[in-house]
Amino acid sequence: MDGWIEHVAEGPCIEHTGSYHYSGYGRVYRNGKSLGAHRVAYCRANGLEIEDISGKLVRHACDNPACVNPEHLSLGDHADNMMDKMHRGRCGSRPGSWIIFMQSPEGKRRTFLSQKEAAEAVGLAQPSISKLVKGGHVKASKMRGWVFLRAHKVVLGKGRA
Repeated sequence: MDGWIEHVAEGPCIEHTGSYHYSGYGRVYRNGKSLGAHRVAYCRANGLEIEDISGKLVRHACDNPACVNPEHLSLGDHADNMMDKMHRGRCGSRPGSWIIFMQSPEGKRRTFLSQKEAAEAVGLAQPSISKLVKGGHVKASKMRGWVFLRAHKVVLGKGRA
């Protein structure tokens, strides 16, 4: 990977061996910038610049944050990443529960894995979030600048091989 990324083949994954973020993702440093090693690997493999994927996530099919194998990497957004997590059984949500997507007053998209978690963040009672999930409305003044985007019901076994 032309000197940008220190790596070693480790089974099907190619693991970054340089610096790491505490989350387990490899880091590379260029021109005073800290970059995700998996993001750099994706760009190199696809003839892109880091700026070309701004605002997007590089997802791991292998669920190994240290992996820089381009065959294991794909581009997506936060919602895609949450769906990957849910389909692989890593989200902690039970079948029949909801994954809730909202936008904060600052314009950042947030994903909540329970109605309780969303209610606490927004400052509402859980029944108000339940009402939103079921297609109802909550007064804008109660939402405190938060915007409900959508919800996805967790279905047992969906997307599993």
